[in-house]
Amino acid sequence: MKCKTQEDQNNFIKLGNLIREARTERDMSLRELYALTGINHKTIHKIETAGYKTINPILLAKISNVLKLDFVKMMILAGYFEVVFKLRYENISNERK
Repeated sequence: MKCKTQEDQNNFIKLGNLIREARTERDMSLRELYALTGINHKTIHKIETAGYKTINPILLAKISNVLKLDFVKMMILAGYFEVVFKLRYENISNERK
């Protein structure tokens, strides 16, 4: 989703910090994360520094998988709250039928 407000920008900063902290805790360089995800190290750096106004969920999924991060939390920070909400609650309502 597009970064529209200051709150959205703050969430992109939180997302970048979350990724950078997880990566550095594992003593992993940007290039090592690139090797494991297939995401260019420059793109990862730009995500970590909140340099994008939108982030593809596929990139988030790859990063969360390698760094063992909460994908739902990452999606919400990236502005995909509505998507997460819809997926979670549509599944619950379909299970009850």
